[in-house]
Amino acid sequence: MKKLFFTQLFLVVTLVWSFAQTTVTLPSSKDNTIFESATGVLSSGAGGEVITGRTNTNTNGLLRRAFMQFDASSIPTNATITSVSLKLQMTKTSSGTQTVGLHRVTSDWGEGASNGGTGNGSGNGATAMANDATWIHTFSPSSSWTTPGGDYVATASATLAVNAVGSYTWASSPGLVADVQGWVTNSSTNFGWAIIGNESVFKTTKHFVTKEGVSASSRPELSVTYTMPVTPNIVISEIHYNGPEIGADTTEYIELYNNGTSAVNLNGWSFSQGVTYTFPNISMNAGDYLVVAVDSLAMQNTYGFAAYEWTGGG
Repeated sequence: MKKLFFTQLFLVVTLVWSFAQTTVTLPSSKDNTIFESATGVLSSGAGGEVITGRTNTNTNGLLRRAFMQFDASSIPTNATITSVSLKLQMTKTSSGTQTVGLHRVTSDWGEGASNGGTGNGSGNGATAMANDATWIHTFSPSSSWTTPGGDYVATASATLAVNAVGSYTWASSPGLVADVQGWVTNSSTNFGWAIIGNESVFKTTKHFVTKEGVSASSRPELSVTYTMPVTPNIVISEIHYNGPEIGADTTEYIELYNNGTSAVNLNGWSFSQGVTYTFPNISMNAGDYLVVAVDSLAMQNTYGFAAYEWTGGG
């Protein structure tokens, strides 16, 4: 029977993954503002600001929409995104509190050399240059949006009420997490977000620093937290059976060792043959040993250390 125990002892991994968490901060890879125009002649691909919202009456209440993309290719494609937040620095405002939404863009778009500047006058844009996005074009002058004003999902992935000049962070939301997860899994779908302000009334524009901003600390920052699956490396390092004591073999035990580089939670793991035992919510750090025995009290009395006690078999 002891040989049967020895040859039929198997450790079953019920939960096969532990997870390592990482947070990265991504800069904007491209940004632009499109300016409402029937001819699509205005843009600001190289400008220091993007603008969103509606202008005032003396400029006919025309719309401004900002576009921003972040290169997520540094994140492994098998990562699981758990948190996403976007920080932008507002530099100018024409009104009080307005809600600004982040909408996932569904068509690729360009950032050319046009430069509408910053501050006063930047709201007018500049003449679009080659490959600039405009109200009409994804890449000026030859490629166009399906819908003038940009192709993006109507429902915002996240919204934030913004007021005075200062720093604003769109907190993580299921929509932002889903967007970035999709871009990580399939980078060909990463066209960034349209930053859409209040377009229902006049004079609601908000200006935000772009990747061309003079101060690096004011430039856009996308914070992404993700986990990676780590294959556990738990091994049976020793089996002690038929101990030297006479009688009930009270010092039989199985020793486990974490041969990996990360902690592993054993909750739900079990032995399926030889002995019967399902592990509780306990973790083994890298390099840790753990003992499961027929009699935990006997192990303490004989060897001076505690052991988990199996529930049957042996």
